[in-house]
Amino acid sequence: MSDTKQYMVVITDGKERATSCDDYTWNPVGEWTEAADWNPEPVWGGGLHGQHPEAGGYGYRPYGFTVPELVEIDGPVVKIGDDKVKVRRAKRIAVGNLTVPEMPLQWDRLHMSGCTGQIVLPKGLTVRLLDLRDCTGLRELPEGLTAGSLDLHGCSGLRELPAGLSVGWFLDLSGCTGLRELPAGLISELGADTLNLAGCTGLRKLPEDIEVKILDLTGCTGLRNLPAGLKIVQRLDLSGCTGLRDLPEGLEVVEIDLPGCTGLRELPEGLVAENLNLRDCTGLRNLPEGLTVKWLDLTGCTSLRELPAGLKVKWLDMAGCTGLRELPAGMAAKNLDLQGCTALRELPVGLTSELGADTLNLSGCIGLRKLPEDLDVKILDLRNCTGLRELPAGLEVGYLDLTGCTGLRELPEGLKVDWLDLDGCTGLRELPEGLTVNCRIKLYNCTGLSELPAGIPAERVEGWDFERQRAISEL
Repeated sequence: MSDTKQYMVVITDGKERATSCDDYTWNPVGEWTEAADWNPEPVWGGGLHGQHPEAGGYGYRPYGFTVPELVEIDGPVVKIGDDKVKVRRAKRIAVGNLTVPEMPLQWDRLHMSGCTGQIVLPKGLTVRLLDLRDCTGLRELPEGLTAGSLDLHGCSGLRELPAGLSVGWFLDLSGCTGLRELPAGLISELGADTLNLAGCTGLRKLPEDIEVKILDLTGCTGLRNLPAGLKIVQRLDLSGCTGLRDLPEGLEVVEIDLPGCTGLRELPEGLVAENLNLRDCTGLRNLPEGLTVKWLDLTGCTSLRELPAGLKVKWLDMAGCTGLRELPAGMAAKNLDLQGCTALRELPVGLTSELGADTLNLSGCIGLRKLPEDLDVKILDLRNCTGLRELPAGLEVGYLDLTGCTGLRELPEGLKVDWLDLDGCTGLRELPEGLTVNCRIKLYNCTGLSELPAGIPAERVEGWDFERQRAISEL
């Protein structure tokens, strides 16, 4: 290192005779402090420790050390890794307010998280990694601040960001509850990867020119809409944004999370996403025509009455959509969860056959009366479909669960399954002679059955008393 005058930042308790986290007691401001145990080797201990422009980021410190101080160094500087230095002799110059002329403006890393007291930084500061996490005493940032990564999580006292703030790839403003808006040009100039605004409950709007890969707005309850020019490449998280009313036209994102956005009534035409999470959007009335997604979660969307015609998805979860009356013709899904859709009466032809469905969950669909003849699925869950009277002829399923289907009177001839669960099918009077079960059949509580067809091997049967020729009852 250079022999010219150098400085470092230490974190202390801020008292007149301050104590730092390396357990040294410092003389008052303006007086020199010397390490009695000085050891010039690059190891921990044996000196006054701090963060240097070339070796910063030291994060650990015990509770109670919350005040950043600038100290002048006298003598050699020993680097300990990349995150700290130690010196033999140093003098406190500034406490909390680091805008003194001696403060270096170029730092590789600077870590001041948890400094709850006053923090004032100098204009023109440039830091590759700047950590101000949970600095509740921070009221403002300096003009001309440039950082590659800037962590301001939990800085609840921060009211605004300065014009000209430049962030390279990561900006965390989560929990900055006092923040109302962001300045234009904050992200677009350098194209940051991640902007985290989760929990910024005071945020009312975003600038038009935001362009990032990942934008997290979780819990921003004061946000009403998003700017038209918003460009998000990878992921947009709006979970719990209860004040959000709509999304901008032409929005294109790989993944959009909107769970709990109860104020959202509809989605814009032209929305493009691979994964779309609308779980518990209880105010959502409909989806746009032409919507194309791979993964769609509509769990708990109780106001949703219908889906757009021709909807095709790889994975669709509509559990608890109690307002859904029917599915559109031409719809296709590979994995479909409709459990608890109590108003659903029937399914359209081609629902599972076009994409070669893996899983169809209809458990708790008490209004369901019948299934389409072309049903083609590996796993079929019909638990507690009490309104179901029959199954389509020629059904072949890997796993078929009919637990609690008390209205079912018979099974179709030619039914072929690997696993079959008939627990509690009290209305069933007999099993077809041509029934094929490759692995296991459960017959607990099938109180209407008095015999089994000869073609089912006993070792594949569970819940049946062969001696008394009746189902075993269990709670």
